[in-house]
Amino acid sequence: MWEAINEIVDLANCTLTVYIDDVTISGDRVPGELIGQVKKQFHRYGLRSNKKKEKHYIGKKSYEITGIIATNEGELKIPNRQHLKMYRCRQLLKLGIRYEKGKDIFKRLKGLKAQMQQIIKVNNSSIEI
Repeated sequence: MWEAINEIVDLANCTLTVYIDDVTISGDRVPGELIGQVKKQFHRYGLRSNKKKEKHYIGKKSYEITGIIATNEGELKIPNRQHLKMYRCRQLLKLGIRYEKGKDIFKRLKGLKAQMQQIIKVNNSSIEI
């Protein structure tokens, strides 16, 4: 199924990105007919899209897609709220606070850093941790 969808998207000079159950089609211009063709493929394989979760972006701005910021330069970044969570975790650890609301702050910070590492790997760039 994904090969067929990718072929349809490629023919429209667009890019298909799939992350678990999130599908993104990006390009300079994403025609409405393309979205319709992709949805037909979903239905053909017994899947359906959630109209409430559909988002259409126009223009060359940065957008949040599946919790990650996609910049107009094509780079991926973590949202500022993730940086803020990491900062707060570090501050709590500096104060000697290891647990907050029953959660291990060190493990939380480790998880946030792992998310950032995934983005660095994709970008093949260096984001300061």
